[in-house]
Amino acid sequence: MQLSRREQYLGKPASSVFSTPALSRIVSATENTDEIIAYKNTHLSVKTKNMMMHGLRAGTVVSLLNAAQIQTTEDQLRKKLHYKGHKAKYTFGDIITRSPRMIACIQEAKAFAQTDSNIVVVGETGTGKELLSQSIHAWSRRSQNNFVAINCAALPENLLESELFGYVEGAFTGATRGGKPGLFEIAHNGTIFLDEISEIPLGLQGRLLRVLQEREIMRLGDSQVTPINIRVIAATNKNLESLVRAGKFRSDLYYRLYVL
Repeated sequence: MQLSRREQYLGKPASSVFSTPALSRIVSATENTDEIIAYKNTHLSVKTKNMMMHGLRAGTVVSLLNAAQIQTTEDQLRKKLHYKGHKAKYTFGDIITRSPRMIACIQEAKAFAQTDSNIVVVGETGTGKELLSQSIHAWSRRSQNNFVAINCAALPENLLESELFGYVEGAFTGATRGGKPGLFEIAHNGTIFLDEISEIPLGLQGRLLRVLQEREIMRLGDSQVTPINIRVIAATNKNLESLVRAGKFRSDLYYRLYVL
């Protein structure tokens, strides 16, 4: 939103400047606000701050920002602040095989890479599940962004939760000053590889399901949600369908993951 000449608006009632109902409502509000509204062909982030004098409202400061520009800046900051070498090291060219079955598997994986759906890779320990997962990422439209990997069986539940979701300062004893972004945030616009997905505790499976459904996360100790754009590739050496029947793996999470 651009105001042409300030002389046209100085000294005018706010209602005559902010002519849309949504803007008029926000500007007239008695409390400070922070909202995103639709305006013409864009979205605006609108913040208001009431100026008080002798206990009475003397005026309101209104800040308008293009929401698309905020998102672009946020993406740039995420890459600049959180990039720590989370890149796929392997491609399909690193998989050497003459097995017709493996060749067919690679061709199928290349086709999967061109979609944005979640994937579950199943295989015995040591059969190259992460190698295949990295290759899928490198072949995908997300290849220029982060590939973040974590072994879900390597950490106890509380540490796994803080690694995945991050935390704010003071969230728990020993929390890093200033907080820490989780792996989901670091994987924004890229791929997160959840190895040994079958080992995630049931309680944490619920939080993971919400991430897949809502495409947003909340750091431990925080009340703010952060939108994320990720692809999940999970790997396991167990039969997830059997674990679902045994009540050890959530059926709704299973179907969210097992798209391809």
